[in-house]
Amino acid sequence: MIGATIGAGVGPFQDLHGLVIDALRSVRLVTASEDIVTASEADSPDLFWAVRGAGANFGIVTSATYEIYDAPNNGNVIEADFSYPESTNASLWKLLESWDETYPNYFCCRRF
Repeated sequence: MIGATIGAGVGPFQDLHGLVIDALRSVRLVTASEDIVTASEADSPDLFWAVRGAGANFGIVTSATYEIYDAPNNGNVIEADFSYPESTNASLWKLLESWDETYPNYFCCRRF
């Protein structure tokens, strides 16, 4: 979890809650000088800011504290992988596009 967080933490609910890094509240890390430091907005805020921007460059994060959110959709999740022949490519994308307006906001793919 920490590795994904330091890399921003892109995920399916970022439209709802932001990136995983946005939920990070504190880290405990070992610095290059072998100091064990806790960094948050209240303690070592400059280091916390730096970890959130280029995390792996400032020490080894050994633990992290996050803000936790209730699971959307009552915790129900659907995950599926499908494989389609190349000949269906255009019609498949048209079908998927037709579903855009029916997804709840946290699943919706924004058009830019």
